[in-house]
Amino acid sequence: MSRERFELALERMQPTDWRRFEILASKFLVPEFPELRTTASPGGDRGRDGELFSADGIQRIVFQYSVTEYWDAKIKRLLPQIAENFPDAQILVYVTNQVIGAEADPLKAKALADYNLTLDVRDRSWFLDRQSSNDQREIAAEKLAEEFVDPLLNDRGVSTTKTQILTEPEQRSALLYLGLQWEDDNRDRGLTKLTTDALIRSVLRSTTADNRMPAADVYENMRTLLPTHSKEEVDSRTEAALRRLSKKSIRHHTKTDEYCLAHKEVERVNEKLIQLELDEKNFEATTRKIVSKHVADNPSGESLLMAVDFGDINSRVRRVIDLFLFNAGEAFATAVKTGSYRQLEFEDLQSFVEQDFTTRPAAGKVDIKLLTSLIAAAAQEVITTPDEAISKHLRYLADSYTLLAFLRETQDVQDAVVKMFSHGEIWLDTSIVLPLLSEYGEDDRDQKFTRMVRSARDAGLKLWVTNGIIDEIESHLNKSRACANRKNGDWVGEVPFLYSRYIANGGSSQNFRQWLENFVGDNRPRDDLKDFLLDEFGILVKDLNGEVEQAPKELRQAVTAIWFERRKSRDEQFTQPVSQSKRQLLVKNDVENYVGVIERRRHEALSAFGYSAWLLTLDRTAFRIRTELKEWIDGPIPDTPVLSADFLINYLVFGPNRKLISKAQESELPISLGIEEAIHVPPELIALASKIREELEGLPERVKRRKIRDQLDRAKRKLGHVSISGFESLEDELASETNEEN
Repeated sequence: MSRERFELALERMQPTDWRRFEILASKFLVPEFPELRTTASPGGDRGRDGELFSADGIQRIVFQYSVTEYWDAKIKRLLPQIAENFPDAQILVYVTNQVIGAEADPLKAKALADYNLTLDVRDRSWFLDRQSSNDQREIAAEKLAEEFVDPLLNDRGVSTTKTQILTEPEQRSALLYLGLQWEDDNRDRGLTKLTTDALIRSVLRSTTADNRMPAADVYENMRTLLPTHSKEEVDSRTEAALRRLSKKSIRHHTKTDEYCLAHKEVERVNEKLIQLELDEKNFEATTRKIVSKHVADNPSGESLLMAVDFGDINSRVRRVIDLFLFNAGEAFATAVKTGSYRQLEFEDLQSFVEQDFTTRPAAGKVDIKLLTSLIAAAAQEVITTPDEAISKHLRYLADSYTLLAFLRETQDVQDAVVKMFSHGEIWLDTSIVLPLLSEYGEDDRDQKFTRMVRSARDAGLKLWVTNGIIDEIESHLNKSRACANRKNGDWVGEVPFLYSRYIANGGSSQNFRQWLENFVGDNRPRDDLKDFLLDEFGILVKDLNGEVEQAPKELRQAVTAIWFERRKSRDEQFTQPVSQSKRQLLVKNDVENYVGVIERRRHEALSAFGYSAWLLTLDRTAFRIRTELKEWIDGPIPDTPVLSADFLINYLVFGPNRKLISKAQESELPISLGIEEAIHVPPELIALASKIREELEGLPERVKRRKIRDQLDRAKRKLGHVSISGFESLEDELASETNEEN
């Protein structure tokens, strides 16, 4: 039996299963303690559930079996009880199905210091490590799995699909099998075949050699799953898939013309479902922790919990995450078909929360506005968490929803995908490059922009920046350096993004200048910056001024006017004015990127996402320009050259060059950069970071950085999302790179 199967059985045990856990624990303990006597009852027996037989009647080792998730509180209550009732006890063996590990260390110290008891915690890992150590334990583990896991797998696909936004069992099962099929994809298969094979497996999910499905029912179920496709197309794809899968994964009983999953396929799927269920449980636990932090750090958190059930908040967060992933998948699939893409942002999370309250009204009188903000912020943190296991599970869910969306949008998924560019050149603006720099030296799990850009390079895309962008970045580095040299409270205006991000990651202001030397020196900073971008990311420098000069005059003037007005309105928000010459220079860089990329497409007559040249940016103005051009230009408007970060990520996962990206790379790609916070740290939090660092003097640097990050995260939750600037603010800040002496 696999370790995962036994682990899921242990995980699924509830407090009401205490008697069943007592039997399991005894079977595992007896090989080590042959004289074990079980004394357990629903209320226990004076604080112990088991003891070793002793001829003198003195109990030196006592046992406690527990399936409660609140193990710390349970042990704290046990210690004085054991000490009082069994004064000669020397060891308390606490046996549980929960995961505890090193978290029990403080309690072990307390038990020894206050009660002269050695606390021996035997948690889930203890069981898993010994499941095959002898026949008795192996048989006990298998029986537990038969009781707690097998019923879960009886109807493969439905019970383990947690989405609450797909109501039909057939849709939920289809989503699950699309994800499982995608995980097994060898990267060379066409998406149409891949998705069809997944749906066939989904239709046959409950079949066995003794419970087969007639061919006519298979075809009918496939038509039900694909209602927007023509009957002829669905039947043709179904016939081809049945023929293809009959060689390995399914069995065709020709005499009765019936189908079923092969036995090995059933076993393979069951193992996948077990792992998926464990991933889901881990995901749910992480979500609960994040929601708990947001409630605890909210000034109204205590009163909020009195008005609404915590479980309800947690369920809403999960539904909002599913809605986000579902809509993100639909947005990408629709864009591939229509050529129009709308990136989801934090405001969409809030909209999804409001939608959830509309369909599932809150019970009692609650502050819906407050609750909406809290749920959206918690959902955002889950989606953007750097936790590796959670990120991979979210990627699995996101890919599943996207494949489902493709099936709804088009009959031939592969045909739609190959119309996207298979080779190309991506021009990066400052809003992309600065986050890249900010991630330098951080843990791999925190390098979201880095993973995206390196995967794009591995996919064969050429990456470029203009000299104008190099100038903007150098100016920003100088401004960040100047800000770091000022004492807390002396800086006027918004803290520069790069310095802000460095502090938010736990860095020291005293070390900031040294950190900047990773990118530039004192003598030739522009050349240093170019070398760094080339060496680290393969980004080359090339101007687009020539292309801009060749573009239609009407287009150049219109784009210039739109950018100028936008820059002017943003500059007016700052107390220190931006000079006319500085604003013109920034606008010139914007126009060079936007118009230059359009001109490089001049001789390409392709679909909307088939062009080879693109501008990658986070600047919302760039996404709005094409719409505004309609007021300036008579006649056809050029297709937008702008590529969003989220679209690029999905392109890397599903596009024509997906086979160049490894499964490991794909699983590590961020879910969405559209709802990431740019981590602008207000001056008050800069001061807080410095104070925390002083208090942590003497600790290792990595510990200081972690504690500072944790404290700043908590402070930001207290301030609230509205008080923390996002990418829109980064966009504004880049427009105000002025007065270097600040």
